[in-house]
Amino acid sequence: MPNPRKPRQLKVIEGTLRRDRDYPEPEFPVVEGARPPDWLNGPEALAEWDRLTALLESSRVLTQADLTALAHLCNLHGACVKLYRAGMEPTAAQLTQLRLMLAEFGLTPASRSKAGTAAPKDQKNPFQALG
Repeated sequence: MPNPRKPRQLKVIEGTLRRDRDYPEPEFPVVEGARPPDWLNGPEALAEWDRLTALLESSRVLTQADLTALAHLCNLHGACVKLYRAGMEPTAAQLTQLRLMLAEFGLTPASRSKAGTAAPKDQKNPFQALG
């Protein structure tokens, strides 16, 4: 099975974008000041919404297309917190789904390491002296 296609932004950050293989991707407007939907379940989900939107907006990752998925993530987090507070454990399926949804937004250490980071602008190319 071939590797999945990397997002264009990731190729730009890594410096591996090739014009001959560049393809148009839909661009969605970046969100600032996202308001929670009225169907969030309880204060735990609302608190997680506020926390995550602040993180994702500051990194300019959150778009209009992501708001529904983020709300579902917050509801799932809220449901798990309610179970913990009641002295019960969430099911393995709930925890797995929560972990997978967090990874979709780059909110786990493993998902952040896969995305990589941009090289500092002052970093010099070690191979430049050879050419």
